Amino acid sequence: MTGRVFPREFLWGAATSPTQVEGNTVNEWASFIARDGSTPDEGGDHWLRFEEDASALTRLNLNSYRLGLDWGRLQHGPYHDLDETALDRYRQMLSCLRTRGVKPMITLFHFACPYWLAARGGWLAPDSPELFADFVNRLLQAGIESEHWITVNEPGVYVTMAYLMGLFPPRKRFNFFSAAKALRNLVTGHILAYRLLKARNHSAQVGIAKHFKRAIAHRSWHPLDRLSAFIIRHFFARRILHAFTFYEGDRVADFIGMNFYGKLRVQGFRDISPISGDPGGYLGRNGLLCDDMWEQDAGWLPECVAEVQAETGLPVYITECGFATGEERLRSLLLYEHLRAVEEALRRGVDIRGFFYWSLVDNFEWAEGLEKKFGLLGIDFTHPERPRTLRPAGTLLSRVAASGKVSS
Repeated sequence: MTGRVFPREFLWGAATSPTQVEGNTVNEWASFIARDGSTPDEGGDHWLRFEEDASALTRLNLNSYRLGLDWGRLQHGPYHDLDETALDRYRQMLSCLRTRGVKPMITLFHFACPYWLAARGGWLAPDSPELFADFVNRLLQAGIESEHWITVNEPGVYVTMAYLMGLFPPRKRFNFFSAAKALRNLVTGHILAYRLLKARNHSAQVGIAKHFKRAIAHRSWHPLDRLSAFIIRHFFARRILHAFTFYEGDRVADFIGMNFYGKLRVQGFRDISPISGDPGGYLGRNGLLCDDMWEQDAGWLPECVAEVQAETGLPVYITECGFATGEERLRSLLLYEHLRAVEEALRRGVDIRGFFYWSLVDNFEWAEGLEKKFGLLGIDFTHPERPRTLRPAGTLLSRVAASGKVSS
């Protein structure tokens, strides 16, 4: 096929989150020290260098950018007015994008509570949904607008890391009650935000970004492995997806944001992955395709998107898809395979409306710190000026975005 496969209105973009790229952190992550000894403030200063980084979007033929508005930077107490300095800077950022013909996709909560909310218990606080709704309402009153909104990023990952695995603030472990309570409040916060955003602009598209991995039993014959994979598929995937999509028979999402990150092999209650050290050396011994964090599985993408669409009846945006590696040939290969998978899904008639690479620039990868390299723009964190370098995967994405097809 030689003609365009991706529709002309398809959103081609890159994604970031405030805590991971802005620097000068003003939320509960400010004092966090990652496994590699780094902190969020040692990152790429995207807050000050936004215009420079945004210019790369147009050079790469990207017509959209998924960015977050940091709640802690904007609001310094419950029901407080928004910080005018921070608000003006975000207005400048959004204006910068629109001037370049780049559509923003705004994320409202991306793993980071304001200090004052963390002190009240974070998303365990009984009034956390109403506090989140107040934040969203004040943004709207301040004139912040977007055609596309994401209320909550990866709610299942957030509660797992914060309350079950202890890797995110408040670093609790095996607290299933707290995880469930926080998840319920996130659902309520999402619903309240959805209603506010739709009341302000009924044509605005509002959804969540949901993490998707193909969970499989490492030992297909082992009952515990099979049970763990089943729980992940049906609770962390299906039930959470439904909770953020439908409420009392009403639809409370206009699209599903899919953060697509490959395959998860489960053995008992642990995973077999590069980020967990490849217990037993299975991945390396069998030559399976992996980046520095996860086993890859681009071939599952068309099936996964089709299943999500069939279950929800909603269009899908690939709101994150990226690869942590220092090997540029591998990054380009993985990007190529995933773009081919998106193209194949479109040929099958699946309604995918955008693809956002994670991430635009190298970022602070939460508990892993600065050592995991995702960016289309590489950053030298050892250099005081944090210079940017375009990686080959950026050139590949640029060519596909411009041509509307993946070349062989």
